[in-house]
Amino acid sequence: MPTPTTRGAALARAAQLALHTDRQWLRLGHYRRGVMGGYQSLADGAAFFLSPRGKEDPRAELEATIEAFYTPWTDAFLAVTDAGEDEVAVLPEEVTRGTRRPKVDPTTIHPQCRFPARMAFLVRRLGLPARRMRINRCPRFLRFFSTLNARAVSLMFSAYYLNTPASALGHTFLRLHRAGPTAFGKRLELLDTGIDYSAVVDTNNSVLYALKGLFGMFPGTFNAYPYYYKVREYNDYESRDLWEYELNLSPAAVQLLVAHLWELGWTHFDYWYLSENCSFHILSVLEVAAPNVELHRFVGWPIAPSNTLKALNNNPGLIRAVRYRPSVRTQFLARLGGLDSEEARLVPRLLDTPGLSLAEQSTESQARILDAAADLVDVRHARELVHRTSQAADQLRQKILERRAALGGASAELVIPTPDSGRPDLGHDTARAGLGAGIGSSGGAFATLDFRLALHDLIDPTRGYPDDAQIEFLPTRLRWDPLRQQLQLDSFSFVNVWTMGPLNRYDPRISWHVDVGAIRRVDPAGYRRVAGRFEVGGGATVGLFDNALLLFANADIELLVAPGLRAHRYVPLSIGLGPLIGARVRLHARLNALLLTRTRWLPGQARAWSFVSESALRWMATDSFAMGIEGRWD
Repeated sequence: MPTPTTRGAALARAAQLALHTDRQWLRLGHYRRGVMGGYQSLADGAAFFLSPRGKEDPRAELEATIEAFYTPWTDAFLAVTDAGEDEVAVLPEEVTRGTRRPKVDPTTIHPQCRFPARMAFLVRRLGLPARRMRINRCPRFLRFFSTLNARAVSLMFSAYYLNTPASALGHTFLRLHRAGPTAFGKRLELLDTGIDYSAVVDTNNSVLYALKGLFGMFPGTFNAYPYYYKVREYNDYESRDLWEYELNLSPAAVQLLVAHLWELGWTHFDYWYLSENCSFHILSVLEVAAPNVELHRFVGWPIAPSNTLKALNNNPGLIRAVRYRPSVRTQFLARLGGLDSEEARLVPRLLDTPGLSLAEQSTESQARILDAAADLVDVRHARELVHRTSQAADQLRQKILERRAALGGASAELVIPTPDSGRPDLGHDTARAGLGAGIGSSGGAFATLDFRLALHDLIDPTRGYPDDAQIEFLPTRLRWDPLRQQLQLDSFSFVNVWTMGPLNRYDPRISWHVDVGAIRRVDPAGYRRVAGRFEVGGGATVGLFDNALLLFANADIELLVAPGLRAHRYVPLSIGLGPLIGARVRLHARLNALLLTRTRWLPGQARAWSFVSESALRWMATDSFAMGIEGRWD
């Protein structure tokens, strides 16, 4: 292919090849085909486009890019591209501080320096003359490129964290493996770089956060951090296991990915919690790096981070290796499993009395006890230790470590096997639809239609999901009454969350749940009617037989809003207070049962008490089909 020697020849060659329809070009511009035809880029920052019509017209943006790449290297451009580090903070500083926006007008940066991935694409596809493509005149990009020094890429999954709405579905980010030294046979992995996409949040209000996240009202940006920062945040502070999927990308693909990350430093995207979220845009970057890989096609909607991992499996050969990094809580439980009953009893006592005598124990036993105690301090005081907000926690940890150091000798390496049952890419799919039939004590036979947008409930198979938690978005059940020829809403939830961390003497945790939606209930006159519902409760859970049996008890408050539910003459509101008790039984990896009983005191109402008992048994016959039986007494 002859080399285009002028911009006119390059433009003609691009038109001849219809390069603006090339899949790689469309991915570089983050273009998506519109419902009514045409294209629209998801990038929302004006600096990402060189054409005024670039957001809607990939051809205009391609032509503007070719034109811009032939722009002379004037003294003004050179003065900016060679400027001091403090003037453009988007890159080297971003790697260490997570800086999100450039400090200078990006239009003063030569287009070849702003868009090195586009330049690589055009050099490859059009054969643009290398002497005109002067990447050596882009010291900032070259500094960024050499600072990351990436040789490989992994997609990281941080396990589900129900205490933060943004992390309830899990989180994905990239780890860029540095080329370089090794220590004790292992790479210095904590010196790698983490790349994530996240919302720029402007509120601490959980309700406002949820609303703005659902309706795309936050800007989202790519950020670079030292990998050890992400490990401290997820592994230590939030006690979340990390799963690593190293990708089989060529060196050229890794270089292209890094170049495109630089380009994304000049823009932002509207952040949508269920669609254009962390996982969506991370997949977009990977598709740029590997043009022959298809990822978005296998994800569907909503885009749950665990589903993006399944998209990797749909590209044979893309995953080079799967690794597991246990959280500090997982490490502590593993250490605890290596202690006898007397050693385990002494561990929590050391946190209350750091100087507690261990003279009756052997030196090896003391070492095991102190190692476990140090991990327990990390579990109980993760927030204070990470953010350095408690001198007492720092001093407690220091005293235990000093006692351990005084014993001498190296601790045995803690080996935690990779739990195949926990791999998030092997879990069930998130959306669900179901059909059912039943008989009511008063209404006769009926049929049901169920739907759930995401993600997991307490009697779904636990492989790949938390064993003691539930999070569902938009679970809905419709009931068809053949006698009345009516389709009725039986239950609906915007969100239904349970977390049931079993109690133990080492790490006591409160179990809690919240359900917001609507439900059909019997009113004081005996009629079934739909009422808006808000239920919240907290209590304790006990786990037996390796959590195969979970017994839980909560104190609940339930608010129902509907005509006829009148605690007072003009207020269509019912308030219920009382206990909820239940059990979840894991009979087999694919067979689970749940029993719940709610008793409510209804102050100020004609009927002073209500009682609801529910039970369910479900068997997952295949990865995509389940059968079950349910009963409810209301």
